[in-house]
Amino acid sequence: DSSTDLVILSTILCCVPCRQEQKELVNEIHRILKPKGIVYLSDFLISDEPYYQSKYLQGLKDFEEMGIYTTAEGLTVRHHTTFWITKLFRNFDIQWLEQFDLKTMNNHPARVICSIAQKKVLPNNKKFNPFFLC
Repeated sequence: DSSTDLVILSTILCCVPCRQEQKELVNEIHRILKPKGIVYLSDFLISDEPYYQSKYLQGLKDFEEMGIYTTAEGLTVRHHTTFWITKLFRNFDIQWLEQFDLKTMNNHPARVICSIAQKKVLPNNKKFNPFFLC
């Protein structure tokens, strides 16, 4: 508990398509970070690029949620909304958040989010309820 200064999540959440597992991951990060510890996040947002639209529609049929799809390699991934990311990290103070477009390593267009967040420090004898996160 409270033993780590920094956690880097570089395209990790997209590889955890289950929202409950994402909540558990963020709760664990909160647990291990020192007071005022830092999380750096970089991940994919739901994109309006035509390349993704058919993938999202098929994912909606397969998983009943928008933004989840299965890649050609058989990996199920999730692209996020900014709302979900900020909700997921609500026990952190977001110091910086930016969204922008880029090309992936396969030269596909993508919308990404990058953020730096700091673990909130509560007054003495108060604790976050990890089940209340989302």
